[in-house]
Order: sequence, then C-alpha cells, then structure tokens
Amino acid sequence: MTDVRHNLLREIYSELTRQRSLIDHALELLTTVFDEPEEDKNKVYLDGALNMLNQPEFRDVEKVRSLLQVFEEDERVKKILVPVTDGLNVTIGGENNVKELQNCSVISATYQIDGEPVGSIGVIGPTRMDYAKAMAMVDFMTKSLTELLSKRRRI
Repeated sequence: MTDVRHNLLREIYSELTRQRSLIDHALELLTTVFDEPEEDKNKVYLDGALNMLNQPEFRDVEKVRSLLQVFEEDERVKKILVPVTDGLNVTIGGENNVKELQNCSVISATYQIDGEPVGSIGVIGPTRMDYAKAMAMVDFMTKSLTELLSKRRRI
C-alpha cells in the first residue's frame, strides 16, 4: 500500500510540475505580447505546434505539413479561434471551419478588458484529447488573463 501511495504522489507531483511549466510558459509569452509596440497587437502567437508530431494521428507527413502551413497563416489561425462572448468554444473534427483541422479538436475562449473582447486563447489537438484537462486549462488562462488585463488597465 505504501508503494502505491508513493507512486501516486510521484505521478501527481509530476503532473502538477508539468502543468506549472505550461502556465509559466504561457504567462511568459503573454508578458512578451503585452510589452510589444501597438502595431504588433493583432499578431498571432503560436507555440507547441510540434508537440502534435508525438500523436499517432499525425504520422502522415502530408497531413502534418498542411496543418503546420495553416499555423503559418495568421488569418487562418484567427478564423480557427472564433471569438466567443462568454465561456468556451469547442469544435470537434468536421465541425471545424478549416479543412486541414477536420481530424482535430479546437478549444478556445476569448479574454476581455472591462467586458470588451481583446483576444483569444486556444488549444488545438487530436479529437481524442483529454477534453476536461484542455478545457480547464483554456478556461483558467482566459479568466486569469481577463482579470490581469482589467486590473492593469485600472492602474
């Protein structure tokens, strides 16, 4: 029983460390975004696209190439991250409005300043992704960013 408990604690610690690393990385990226000149404010920031290569769904080189090409085109990425006024937007497989994402799921949400939408955050992954985890992460980041930006504006 002690071994089971020890292994469970080690797994929980490992997962929390990984999640903390993701959050730290996202906050670092966001800090960079908000310290940019005004003309760069509509830019799309993308990170972790190569992580998809670790998924069995993306072993087909042509499929990966076309997907990565979409990520290179800011206007197409903006089309994927459709702004929603409240809550999360989840599109699965064929629901996606970009052909290259027909085998993917997209979870996105819009962050705001004083009730006005100013940007979107999203996770793109295989249709078999851990939806609960991805949704919780996007929701947490969106709410945190909305709160942070609203406080920053009041200062």
